[in-house]
Amino acid sequence: MFCILIYHFCHLIQIDEDVAIITKNQIYIISMNMYKCIQTIIKEVMTMTLEKQLKNYITHLFGLPKNEKWECEAIDEVADNILPDQYVRLGPLTNKILHTYTYYSDTLHERHIYPFILYYQKQLIAIGYIDETNDMDFLYLHNTVMPLLDQRHLLEKENHNNE
Repeated sequence: MFCILIYHFCHLIQIDEDVAIITKNQIYIISMNMYKCIQTIIKEVMTMTLEKQLKNYITHLFGLPKNEKWECEAIDEVADNILPDQYVRLGPLTNKILHTYTYYSDTLHERHIYPFILYYQKQLIAIGYIDETNDMDFLYLHNTVMPLLDQRHLLEKENHNNE
């Protein structure tokens, strides 16, 4: 819980090899290595939360079995080889290596549905899926400079019934 609080409710100041975390009532001094570990944990927690939200959204959208286990394939790939040209060509994503998480299960494979989450370094770049017609649909898309599309509210569980 401390990691999440650090991320949302404080200011960070780097002091030599340490980091000062300043909250409303306290100041914590931690090493840079500890801070980097906390950042990694935060990213993993956020990815797991996004993964769960994406799974719930896709399951509802396509009427998939709710209890089917999803597997994840994580690879690094150049943005030009993944994203449609109009989002990459001559833009800030050109030649950038994206860390990709692609999800699959027996049903997803049979239906040719491929949900994904993409990062550039530690920045969220895209959340979406490739559907049965090979169209790439995005719920979120960022080009490292500015968001191009943000419909992450659709990932919230209470919004599944409002589509």
